[in-house]
Amino acid sequence: MSSCTIDLGLLTEGGKVRNLAGKERGIAAKNDLGLQELEIECDIVTIIYPTYITSITSSFFLGMFSDSVERLGSRMSFFDKFRFVRNLEGDELYSYMLADIEGGIDRCEFDRRKSFFSN
Repeated sequence: MSSCTIDLGLLTEGGKVRNLAGKERGIAAKNDLGLQELEIECDIVTIIYPTYITSITSSFFLGMFSDSVERLGSRMSFFDKFRFVRNLEGDELYSYMLADIEGGIDRCEFDRRKSFFSN
């Protein structure tokens, strides 16, 4: 089973940025980090969410992960593919971090339902 790692700390200018926000920035991060390629190449993609990042907004999450959420089809499949941790040791996320991720998935699912009903 192949595993890859993405460190969101790479998006923080050496820890200067504390809040990952904006759909456009999420899309840029997805492209800069090669997320789609890693999703295809790796069985599991570990996402490091360092504790100095105080939040990931749902709009950023939407830009970075909405294609993955849609492609994988369910919350469970998304969490099977993407493992979010605080550090390389694999420490679990704090509750505020998990709330950011869950909120982002909720937003992706809402946008998908909204799109379905508008067609």
